[in-house]
Amino acid sequence: MKELVFVEPKGREPFTTSEVIAECTGIAHRKIRDAIRKYENDLETFGVLASYQAETTANKEGGRKALVYRLNEQQAAFLLTLLKNTPVVVAFKKELVRQFY
Repeated sequence: MKELVFVEPKGREPFTTSEVIAECTGIAHRKIRDAIRKYENDLETFGVLASYQAETTANKEGGRKALVYRLNEQQAAFLLTLLKNTPVVVAFKKELVRQFY
């Protein structure tokens, strides 16, 4: 399976992105971002909610850059509890937890 969890040098905490969650669950990145914005205050109880502008798989052929969120383990786990438990989402949740640990 593809890499779901990333770690930057200098001992920063592991993270995943809203784009990874969207790609692996089959949910549109826009809908994942909408959920993050809706529950932003709740997500921030688990740490700073970081974001950046990036070229995503959806806009590689041109177009403006998309907002991508960086989620720590607790933020990602909380966000995933808000998604419907389709077979694809359940498989992704399982693999994401495995990779964080």
